[in-house]
Amino acid sequence: AYDLLHNKFSASEQSSMAHWLGGIADAIMQDQAAALARSSTTAINNHHSWALLEVGTIGAVLGNDTYIHYLTGSGGFLAQVGANLASIPGQPPYLGVDYQERDAYHYVAYNLQALGGAAALAGVVIAQLAAARSSETAAT
Repeated sequence: AYDLLHNKFSASEQSSMAHWLGGIADAIMQDQAAALARSSTTAINNHHSWALLEVGTIGAVLGNDTYIHYLTGSGGFLAQVGANLASIPGQPPYLGVDYQERDAYHYVAYNLQALGGAAALAGVVIAQLAAARSSETAAT
């Protein structure tokens, strides 16, 4: 909702919100990097799916390329789908890490909720970036 109300806030309030939201995104990215470094499953289970959606959303709202790239870059959404939804031998196909960890379909659904949101957001952000590049090219 902040993106809809952004212009209603003073410059100081906007700066405070950007600082607060950026701090959240930075903390999430640091936590996920630490999980990856210690080979924790939270680096590829539903925790990372939600991290991608949260950081990507903050990036879209703030127009922050670093946070957007966290979602759309090489370690982002597509890598998460491949790592998270892989078929595990001896388990039902394509239910992935969350099912393997907990033997519970609701974690798979919870994970897919985040991945669906991340896919929609990535599509919008990529379309906006393509439109901006097209406008820049046309202007030159």
